[in-house]
Amino acid sequence: MPATAAPYGLEPVQVTGSGYFNGATRQIPMTANSATGIFLGDMVNIQAGAPIAVAATPTTTANGYTPVGVFAGCEYTDPNTKTKQFSNYLPANAITNGYTDVYLYVWDDPRMLFKVQSSGNTTRANVGFNAQLANFGNGSTATGKSKVHLHHSSIALTATFAVRIVDVIDHCTGYTDCIVRFVPGVHAYENATGQ
Repeated sequence: MPATAAPYGLEPVQVTGSGYFNGATRQIPMTANSATGIFLGDMVNIQAGAPIAVAATPTTTANGYTPVGVFAGCEYTDPNTKTKQFSNYLPANAITNGYTDVYLYVWDDPRMLFKVQSSGNTTRANVGFNAQLANFGNGSTATGKSKVHLHHSSIALTATFAVRIVDVIDHCTGYTDCIVRFVPGVHAYENATGQ
């Protein structure tokens, strides 16, 4: 476990009840701008049929922060080179800036388990608790990775929080890597309210 904060977003590890993760993604066309860049490991919402980056921690209340999944990369035609590109990162306002044939790849299974770094020393005593996520919209343009992380000080029994801690990885002092899944009702496919 890192001794320093180095968040990387949500990384898929497996599907609940499954021994493996097959990497399946859904391809979603992007026809409207996202006001912020979208980075590998960011959550994605659908508004008016178009994907956008989730800008705050989701809850069980359906709104613009309700995720349909986690960004797994994208493809687009570059406005300068006119060539097809594949990337871990999509800049803000890509459509306005001339990007065409934009498709996002999204891990959208609501049963998926993700690895995420905690902002503090999360221990086995926290397994089974819920937590919020933090640090939206400012991933690394160099690596293309998200900086979303588990907000350690939010860990509680609160039923409406974003994720449930399923396991911790090497719970020594520092910034713990945790295994989480969306709390029932947080993911758009498990929320009874349509979008």
